[in-house]
Amino acid sequence: MSGIATSSRILEQEPCAEFQLNGYVSEICWTPDGSRVAVASLEGEAAVFDVAAGRRAWSRPELLFGISSAAICTEAGLLGCCGDEKKLSLLSLESGETLQELALPAWAERLRFSDDGALMAVAAGREVLVYQREGSVFNPYLTYTEHDSTVSDIAWQPGGDILAACAYGALSLWTGNDAKDHRRFRWKGSSLRVAWSPDSRYLATGDQDATVHIWFVDSGKDLQMRGFETKVLELSWDHSGRYLATGGGVVPTVWDCSGKTGPENRPPVELFGHKAQVKTLSFARQHSLLVAGDEIGDLCAWNPTADEAPGEPLERRTLSSALVYSAFSPDDSHLAIGGADGVVSIFRTRWHERA
Repeated sequence: MSGIATSSRILEQEPCAEFQLNGYVSEICWTPDGSRVAVASLEGEAAVFDVAAGRRAWSRPELLFGISSAAICTEAGLLGCCGDEKKLSLLSLESGETLQELALPAWAERLRFSDDGALMAVAAGREVLVYQREGSVFNPYLTYTEHDSTVSDIAWQPGGDILAACAYGALSLWTGNDAKDHRRFRWKGSSLRVAWSPDSRYLATGDQDATVHIWFVDSGKDLQMRGFETKVLELSWDHSGRYLATGGGVVPTVWDCSGKTGPENRPPVELFGHKAQVKTLSFARQHSLLVAGDEIGDLCAWNPTADEAPGEPLERRTLSSALVYSAFSPDDSHLAIGGADGVVSIFRTRWHERA
């Protein structure tokens, strides 16, 4: 059992803080100590909020035409943002001041830092550009090409230097120190999202054709799950790497990936409670709690590893607009939920610790 309490609310009744952005929330990032949260919008605003004080630390409301992706590099003390303009902005996490701007060959879909902060990767068109950090400055390092179409998502291996990049026709794995050394998992379809399992055993992709692939990284073997209602943009692994949560419709599913064959021939746990398409889902960082938000503003929470009724929601509530982004703080003490209306709500979480 997970140790999650079922006798009381999972979240506090009211948010401990709420912040307003100028449009649709595109990304939420927590600082490692959980004291601040950085957020970005598709209207081009980047901001950092002091959660404990309940106030805005700084905001750049017109940083870019639109921000599709943002990420924190703690080692350099900065927030990176990219989007509809052919440039990448690196901002001081403390003040919001622009520290560096980098020109890109195309608009950028995704920005990610390696776990150690040494490398930054940006998906721009059919290329992935990798930059190496020297102090607080990032310099051009490698360019990964040979993608058959626009790269839709990238993800660094947990604790490592392998970068996964998905596009039409293939999922590519590049090493962080060689522009030619890569593996390619090919299939005739388009992957939109990619997520490593925490133990690096699997890569999961959410696909345009309403399927999910789970790739065994060592062998390249893949499993394909069908039956989703729509393209799958929502993927979340639990902290152990055993369970993968997937969206792609009104009923989220959780797949048990343990054992030699992973989820092969295992039915998923179906999670009930939503009446509209799920737009975001997130496992807690250290527990088996899973939350999901949908396009009419309903927020549900489950313990999908429970021995009894794992698909029944522990809690369900309605917020002000479509819920499009969710992220737990590093210690799971808070949950940040972003809406299509630009509202970011911070809730304190409530459950018993593991025994």
